[in-house]
Formats: sequence, structure tokens, C-alpha cells
Amino acid sequence: AAVANNAADPLTAISAQRLINTNCFGALHVTRGLMPLLEDTGRVVMVSSRSAAISRFAQPLHTLLDSAASHELALEALMKKYIDELDAGRWREGGWPSAGLSIPKPPFLDLPADANGRIHVRANSLGVYLTAGGHHTSYCVSKGGMNAVTRLLAVEALGLLGPGVCVNACCPGWVQTSMAGPLAPSTVSRGAATPVYLVSQEVQSTGNFFAESRWMPFSANLGLSQARLVPRQIL
Repeated sequence: AAVANNAADPLTAISAQRLINTNCFGALHVTRGLMPLLEDTGRVVMVSSRSAAISRFAQPLHTLLDSAASHELALEALMKKYIDELDAGRWREGGWPSAGLSIPKPPFLDLPADANGRIHVRANSLGVYLTAGGHHTSYCVSKGGMNAVTRLLAVEALGLLGPGVCVNACCPGWVQTSMAGPLAPSTVSRGAATPVYLVSQEVQSTGNFFAESRWMPFSANLGLSQARLVPRQIL
């Protein structure tokens, strides 16, 4: 899975289309094209984000997100709906995820700002911290699309290759990369742990979401204490 995110990108329909083409449809078409090459115990891992939890979308969008995970045309329609509402300036009314809290960048802080000269305040189970870029709306929507793609491809893989192939998504956490900046709380090695876990034969579930090597529901942006170990069967 590819990540396209730039802290300087404004929230526009053009930048949104680029994110969605990369994180959602790019992941779909590349994975689908390579899937026939997998062995019957192959593993597919989508690097997604907890920022795309269904709970971050307004209730009227929940049914559409669920449909997008079952039908490719519904996924295309949902992504188009977001871009159209963003272009019309109605994305807030549409119930799409908000960008979260941001503050003007202090001049003494060695951290790049976004297009508006602001830095973003984030909080999770690891604490409260500052980052160069926020999980802005288009990023969340594109990763929501990736989560739907994960569920779509899990069903396709089952029919094409049988039950031994597992297709899952995961969140590596907010990692010290060029996207998150040096003040992110997690290291690259820690961020790689869950994807590596998911390519192992230990994982026998498919069409699911993981963080910190634990199963988490697509529907809720839960803290790690609320996650649970994945059972050893297809969910």
C-alpha cells in the first residue's frame, strides 16, 4: 500500500483525488493484479490508519462505508461523493472526518508547518504530541477507502485462491517518518512490527484490521487497551 500525504497540501478536490487514487484505488488495482501470483498460503497487508475508523464518519455515512466494502461500484460512488462535496465546500455538512486541533507554529519549534503555518496536536494511548501534519480529512477518507478495499479483496482472494490466503489491514502507528515528523511517539521498527506479524503464518484471519499486533474493529477508533488478540480462525 502506498501513502501519499504532504503536510503542505491544502484541502482541495485535486489533492483529495490524488490521495484517493493512491491509497484507495492504487492499492486495489495493484493488489488485484498481483494476487494471481500468490501461493495458497499467501499474505496481503494494507498499511492503513486508525484515523479512518468508521466512528470518525457521521452516522449517515456508515451504511455507505459498509456497502463500499462489499461492492466496488459503491466504493467508487462514495469516494466521488466526498470529492464532490469537498469541491462544493460542503464536506463538513456531509459528515466527513475533521482535521482535529491545530495551532500556529511557534517560531522556535523546529518542525515544518502545514500550508496555513500551523502544526497539529494529536493524542492517543501513547500521549499528547505535536506533528508536522494532521490526519486531514482527505487522508482519512482515502484510508477509509483502503479499509473497504481490504474487505473486498479478502472475499476475492477466498474465491480465487482459497481460505489459506489472508488479506488484512493495519495501522503502524504515528511513526517518526517524513510524514509524521521527528516528534512522533513511535519508532520505525515499532511501526513495522504489526505488518511483519501479519505476513506470518501465525495469523489465520482475513478481512480484518490490526494495530500493535492485535485485532481491532473497523468500526471504532479504540485505544489499545480495548483491542483483543485475534483468534486463530478466519473472522
